[in-house]
Amino acid sequence: MVTSDTESPSRERYDWLDQARGLVVIMLIVSMSTYYYSGNVLTDDPPLGPTMLNHGYQYFNGYPPLFTLVDAGQAIFMFLMGFVGYNAFTRRLRMRGSRCAFWYATRRVGALYALAFLESVVLHYFLEGKAMWYDFLIESTFTMLALGSLAGFASIVLCPNADRRILVALTLTVIHSLLFACPFFDHDTGDDNIFHLMYFPFGVMGLCAVAIAGTCFGQWCFAHEGDPYTRFQKRMVPVTWAALFAAYALDWIQPPEPHDATAAHQLLSVGMAGLLIIGFYSSGQMGLRFPLLSVMGKNLLVMFVLGGVFLEMYLDLIPKEFLIRWPVAAPFLVGILPLGALAAVAALLDKLGIIVRA
Repeated sequence: MVTSDTESPSRERYDWLDQARGLVVIMLIVSMSTYYYSGNVLTDDPPLGPTMLNHGYQYFNGYPPLFTLVDAGQAIFMFLMGFVGYNAFTRRLRMRGSRCAFWYATRRVGALYALAFLESVVLHYFLEGKAMWYDFLIESTFTMLALGSLAGFASIVLCPNADRRILVALTLTVIHSLLFACPFFDHDTGDDNIFHLMYFPFGVMGLCAVAIAGTCFGQWCFAHEGDPYTRFQKRMVPVTWAALFAAYALDWIQPPEPHDATAAHQLLSVGMAGLLIIGFYSSGQMGLRFPLLSVMGKNLLVMFVLGGVFLEMYLDLIPKEFLIRWPVAAPFLVGILPLGALAAVAALLDKLGIIVRA
């Protein structure tokens, strides 16, 4: 859905939130580039780029897995979709009725599934000669985002109270942890399921829990306008720190793993997303802002789609051997140039007053 940037009072934009979303987009695009040039340390094919700007499993895909901040990116993205989805859904429910709210939720989930079909079926068929139907149904990034969004919207309807709904997310995390501890299910450990264990959608379940937690933060934030004490000190800050401490404790038992979205991974992502929101809200209160982050955050989904669909086509044109031979060119060609192109698109959309809503 394409709308004008001229917002009514009921649809006021939060610049600090656009700033946070913009930073997440930049990190996602950077991680896509470093992932493309990952290499294999076991075969003397050196990865390109800093370790902390790539997925840890590209350096060591074993147990316990190597984990970097980038590995939490997808879950943080899911959290933010739940966070903003709460406000968008309940605003429509309150002002236009249930029909409009449910149509918005259907459109959001349907758009993400359509992107999953484009990525996993259409593009894979034309580029690699085969359609990835299994990825489309449950494994692709856009599919997981769609299912997580669906879980978030359903939780808002079935459990309107955020203080109770956060317990639903916590219950899902506990169940996930217990099932993950069972010896009957396959884990993503790089061994290609040599024991032929049963498959379980741990990744989807984990992201659903994160999305539900995101809706809780959204309600705590937007339901107490003008009351920062209630908004942050009583709920968001304590839950953020509790999630980080719990993630550290669980790291000793079930280390964070992005594909299976283990309990530690879920809690760490919720804690990091909470710090992100708290930090950017505080910066906004002090008048600190970066205009580029705002324009990219306004069209977060567009930036993500452009990066996911077209970035790989662009990187196909740049041989890894050239970047290794000329390391000075790597940051410009792999990082600055694609980010600059996306920023130009975002700035153009912002200048035209266009916001593409899923």
